Amino acid sequence: MPPPSTCTIPPPSASAASAASAASEALKTLNIKHPIEYATKMKLFKPLTTPQVLLRGACLRIASDLTGGLPLENLKTTLNLNTTSVPFKSTLPTLRTLTSSPSFLPHLPPLYCGYKSRLIESSLIGSLFLLTSSTTRRATRNFNPITSSFISGISGGLGQCIIMIPSTNIMTTIVDEKINFGQAVKRIYDENGLGGFWRSSGTLAVRQASNWSSRTTFTALLRPTFGRFGMGGEVAAGLVAGVLSCWNTPVETLRIEMQSCKKGYKESWEKAKEKGLWRGVDVRMAQAGWQTVWMVVVPSLMRG
Repeated sequence: MPPPSTCTIPPPSASAASAASAASEALKTLNIKHPIEYATKMKLFKPLTTPQVLLRGACLRIASDLTGGLPLENLKTTLNLNTTSVPFKSTLPTLRTLTSSPSFLPHLPPLYCGYKSRLIESSLIGSLFLLTSSTTRRATRNFNPITSSFISGISGGLGQCIIMIPSTNIMTTIVDEKINFGQAVKRIYDENGLGGFWRSSGTLAVRQASNWSSRTTFTALLRPTFGRFGMGGEVAAGLVAGVLSCWNTPVETLRIEMQSCKKGYKESWEKAKEKGLWRGVDVRMAQAGWQTVWMVVVPSLMRG
């Protein structure tokens, strides 16, 4: 009776080894450092049309505000307008005061005041941000990934200013004066005319450019470390990047001071220093992290 045949696994062929080596060299040539970047460069995703990009940006920004962004914005603005506000100490007392105060909005807590104007603003600035940042990213796709992220963040932040400058003036007036959208628009126009809606435009442009360039750049820097943990790591990278982007909080404090007190740069800066340049930084960290996840990380995971 012949002995049973034994099953042996042949060693890897030279062709398989050379194919693996060629694939590795191809990835190095493409400078691929992230799976999303790989999928984009290899055209595994179908590119979005401009209307689709605009719609996606609007939906993501509205989702960001409805799930926490708007309450955090109102809390942050209230802390900045409070002359006795102290970072990390005044947040909970201010939050209790806001949530216990009567709301003029049916079925909505006081932290959602100004929601009508905010949602209109969110849809517009979300669309503009995603369109300008994605367009710039495609234009700089041959750059270093960090440089491309930095430039696309600046363009996205500045693109938002077309809508944000007048809308933030309205929002600050709503929170400061405790009035509705129509009353805020009338008050600004009666006091300063059309120019009142563009007050502190320079500080807001600096804030937006530094905000989003920091968020996109820090996210790109953190991805190699956090990305290995999957989607949770991507979200964590966005949260940390948002927190780190709050280095420019003094610019935000100056912006709110100029919009609420209607003063020039020098006088507003001195006033802001007296009150404290880092007022509301803890709430701003939470808000920045949340916005970064929705507007930087999620579009990257959905990128077309």
